[in-house]
Amino acid sequence: MLFTLLPTMGFSLIIGLVSFMVMDRLMREQIAAEMRHDLRHVRAWATQQLNERNAVLSQMASNPLLLHALADSKEPDRFLHPFLRGSSLVRLSEGELALVDAQGGVLAVSGNSAEFSPAKFRSLADVLRQGQARAELLFEDGGGALVIEQPVVFPTTGVVAGALVYRLKLLQWLHLMAADVNSRILLRDGAQNLLFGASLGSDWIVSESRPLLLDAPLHVLGMSVSMAQDRVRVLEPLSRMTLWYAVFGLSVIAVAGVLGRGVVRGLTRNLAALAAQTDAIIGVEDLASRDLDVDAADEVGRVAAAFNQLLERLRKSYQDLEAKVAERTQALTEANATLTREIAVRQEAEAALAQSEGRYRSVVEGISEAVYQTDREGAWSFLNPAWSAISGYGLQESLGRPFVDYLLAADRAKAMQGFGEVLRGERGKAVLELRYRHKQGQVLRVEQTLRPRLACRGEVIGVSGSLNDVTRRWEAEQALIVAKERAEQASRAKSAFLSNVSHEIRTPMNGILGLTQLALETDLTPLQRDYLSKVFDSAQALLGVLNDILDFSKIEAGSMALESTDFGLDELLQKVSGLFGLTAERKQLWLRLEVAPNTPTRVSGDMLRLGQVLNNLVGNALKFTDHGGVTVRFWQEGREGALARLRCSVSDTGIGMDREQLERLFQPFTQADGTITRRYGGTGLGLSICKNLVRLMGGDIQVESAPGVGSVFTFSVLLQPALPESREALPADYRQRAASLAGARVLLAEDNPVNQVVVLEYLNRCGLAATVVENGREALESVQRETFDIVLMDLHMPEMDGFDATRAIRALPKGGDMPIIAITAAAMTQDREACLAAGMNDHVAKPFNPGQLLEVMAKWLGAARASSPAVPEAAVPAASPLLPPGPAADELPGRSIQLIEELRLRLENSEYVSQDMIRSLRQALSSSIDGVVLDDLVSAVENCDYVHASRLLDDLAQACLIHPVKFGDS
Repeated sequence: MLFTLLPTMGFSLIIGLVSFMVMDRLMREQIAAEMRHDLRHVRAWATQQLNERNAVLSQMASNPLLLHALADSKEPDRFLHPFLRGSSLVRLSEGELALVDAQGGVLAVSGNSAEFSPAKFRSLADVLRQGQARAELLFEDGGGALVIEQPVVFPTTGVVAGALVYRLKLLQWLHLMAADVNSRILLRDGAQNLLFGASLGSDWIVSESRPLLLDAPLHVLGMSVSMAQDRVRVLEPLSRMTLWYAVFGLSVIAVAGVLGRGVVRGLTRNLAALAAQTDAIIGVEDLASRDLDVDAADEVGRVAAAFNQLLERLRKSYQDLEAKVAERTQALTEANATLTREIAVRQEAEAALAQSEGRYRSVVEGISEAVYQTDREGAWSFLNPAWSAISGYGLQESLGRPFVDYLLAADRAKAMQGFGEVLRGERGKAVLELRYRHKQGQVLRVEQTLRPRLACRGEVIGVSGSLNDVTRRWEAEQALIVAKERAEQASRAKSAFLSNVSHEIRTPMNGILGLTQLALETDLTPLQRDYLSKVFDSAQALLGVLNDILDFSKIEAGSMALESTDFGLDELLQKVSGLFGLTAERKQLWLRLEVAPNTPTRVSGDMLRLGQVLNNLVGNALKFTDHGGVTVRFWQEGREGALARLRCSVSDTGIGMDREQLERLFQPFTQADGTITRRYGGTGLGLSICKNLVRLMGGDIQVESAPGVGSVFTFSVLLQPALPESREALPADYRQRAASLAGARVLLAEDNPVNQVVVLEYLNRCGLAATVVENGREALESVQRETFDIVLMDLHMPEMDGFDATRAIRALPKGGDMPIIAITAAAMTQDREACLAAGMNDHVAKPFNPGQLLEVMAKWLGAARASSPAVPEAAVPAASPLLPPGPAADELPGRSIQLIEELRLRLENSEYVSQDMIRSLRQALSSSIDGVVLDDLVSAVENCDYVHASRLLDDLAQACLIHPVKFGDS
């Protein structure tokens, strides 16, 4: 009986639960609908009320009677108080109206003037000052208040005479509306502060907040309104109904269970017996052996008799059915076998076809290129979805139309020509770049592929292929072309600018350096010599800055080319010692030069650029070091094929650098910090140039440093080891170069008078006769009239420049082999190349070194006069009177040898010798050389008699057996 009641109870509970959920949803929807209705009603009412009151206040402010009374009346109670109290804004108790003058004083109030204080209003002063209406919210003990401040302005003068201030008590105003709605009203300002309505708990249902559509100036307050209802109060009837429904249902179930139990027992007694026998018969396989045995005379008995008759008929039908089933089963078995074989074959074919079709469809529909087919007339017969993405046309509106309809008219002939060649079999494949027009009008660049489309028997029935949108690629190519042209134009403009700047600076710089050096070779007072020495040093520094800028420009443009000559590391370090030895001695620093034993003595590379890197690092190390010294070390790091990787370190004990300074150390135009620039000077290009030069030589550069400890710069280069040089092959000195030029006639083409004086003075001191002309035309005429051994040609001259003059001279019978040397301020690489292309033999940049000019002239004049006898070398004397009796030559201090070699190097290059060097030389050699010889040497140097001074140094070197400075000596 319990199992009979359980379904009934479960069904009743489900019905109750569903009813509760339905009623709960209906109640919630009703609440939401009621809150939305209330929200619309309250929002419309509040918006209308506030906008109307704002409009009324604005009309009152512009009332001429109010303006007249405000200007003329001295008794406010006579007109202003009745005027305010009669306004519709104050007829209700929730609003107050007041009139204030231009100073903020209260003239009239509709209510109690004691409670109305202008000091509460934050915006009132701005309204009286700016003449613009304002609105603000006040939070008071009695609830929030809305304040509207409307200025009263004289229309003729625009002067603010006062202001109307309207204060609306929100609590009293909204209570009028709260009685008309079932929901609680919540009013908030723009910052979501609650103006009306208390804070709610979690059992309240709150609607969305909707803003009030208010006119200016109320709109700035951002006021919004929402509705709320108590969830417990609303759903309490539903809860009570559910409880009563549950109690009633359980009671009904209990009563039905008790009554039904007796009824069921009486009705089901015979049915139970009948069911038991029926179950027994069902469990027997042979239906013929069992019948129902029920003797009851009621309805159950009749049911049993009818069941027995039905069972008999069922036995006969079952026997006939078994025979037919056996017969049909045999036929179906045979047919099923045949059908199974056919289905398997068809399934395999369909699977293969579906796989092939799916693979083809996924490829065709997934690619970004449009795939198409046309008939022999060129009309589309198939298009994949990519066509729509490319052209903007739909597939259905495109199919059946000729593809040339979508082309620009100018490309249709080209497309039909390729289409016809593919159809006729003249081309197996055609790739055309055509211009299609997009559906929206823009022009597309499309790469179209055409292939013949064949039928089953091999005849051509159309064309198939692909369409690839290459518009972006074409635009990118065009942009690259334009960018390349602009970059080339900028590069040419930059090169031209640098060339012009270099020329304009180097031309006067050559005059400054040349005339200063010539002046230093004359009789001067000590003060004059000191001034000119500083001028010469400053000009040399400026020239170094200019050379750094030009080198950086070459590196940046990728036009820096390296030369390859054989040189010795001892020669390189000797020059470093000669250049910086005196500087180190002045600052009382050591300068150590060391070469590891496994390092090649001679290498092949660009000695000038390697020396530039080394000079820059050593110069910086000495510049930033005040105590200690600088050490330069060379060693071989390894071999890379036939090349040797040499590594050099320049370490100092200077000021050092921190990590932040190291990060921007190799950036161009930067220093470690601004104070270094102000204290030590420099352009910030030296280390950047060094880094790029080292990279060009196959190496890299690193730095380690710590503040107050010092810095270690390390770089590596790849150089080719060279054969050792014979000690007999010594470079020609200044005297030998001058001797090789003896008797030569020189033509100087120079338009700058200052540079004419400088070059002529140098040539005259070498015993050379020179003819001066001021332009290329005069140079050409001079060559035609006279015979010259060599021509020094400026480039930029009036009437005819150096290029045209050189070409004209080369065209003369006697000008084909004449050495022509460009001596110009145009020092860029392209300038040198242009000179050589015009037919000149060599290029000397201004400002030039006299030794450099003599070396170039001797080189080309010697090639033209190969038969001239060489200058005989002086025999090495067995003894020399230069050394007094006493210490042997090898007892000369290392610093004395270093000063002699430094002086020799400057004399060979015709460089200026300062007074500091002369004093250092006198102090170092006074104890080792006879005083008369020393005075003679110093006098020759001071009188700029470089030939005699060089001869004395040669004799001294032979007498003392002076060799190159040993690296490692301090």
